Amino acid sequence: MKPAPLSRKAPRVNRTRTILAVLAPLGAIAALVGLSACPANPAPTLYTPITGVIIDSEGLTAGVGCGTADDQVFEYAAVASLAPDAAAGVSGLPVSGVFPCYANGQLANLPSPDGGTFDYVIKIYAWNQASFPAAELGGCDDLPADASCQGENPATVLKYAPTADWTTTCTVTQVVGVSEVATCGALVRNLDASLGADTGTEAGVGDGSTDGPGEAGETGEAGGVEGGMPTDSGAADGADGGGSPITDGGDGG
Repeated sequence: MKPAPLSRKAPRVNRTRTILAVLAPLGAIAALVGLSACPANPAPTLYTPITGVIIDSEGLTAGVGCGTADDQVFEYAAVASLAPDAAAGVSGLPVSGVFPCYANGQLANLPSPDGGTFDYVIKIYAWNQASFPAAELGGCDDLPADASCQGENPATVLKYAPTADWTTTCTVTQVVGVSEVATCGALVRNLDASLGADTGTEAGVGDGSTDGPGEAGETGEAGGVEGGMPTDSGAADGADGGGSPITDGGDGG
């Protein structure tokens, strides 16, 4: 009789090594896929300057300052047109905007006759808090990119221009691809601001000036009529030239 064969134990399987042997190739494949999905040198984001003009608020309000007092600027409006020596008949002008005193004003992509470099004149109208027509020109701060406000309507701005407490004029050359800073004169107190909107044609200031005696009264009449022009340039002229003539005429009354 043959002896019974001895039983053999099955070899012990190392499960940890088996799992690692399976996962190692999968990890290598995942790493290769990840590397192929990520560019080695991502392209940098380029900044494209805005074509337009900037009004430096700090320089504009120098000597007056910003604030809520009657002798401080609260908000200001800018109305841009082509300079007199530039080609006329360009659609889309004038362009306007209303800005808080502490913020630089920016008018982007001003229309030009051929899309090139041209000179512009910018009329500035500034108000203190008490006289600013907030219901008509307010609401222009922190607007979404696709929103608009009445301050961007030049006709509305010019309607209330005679109520501005200060005025001045800026000049600038718009260059494609550049945000050019405008050169502005000092703010001049507008003595006709008390006339209110749509009263530029009234002769009340002039009439009061003619009561003054002699030469002072005649000079006051000229200043009052010039300041009473209902147009953009009239408001600026009244502020520039109506200072002492209107005051002298009023004292004469």
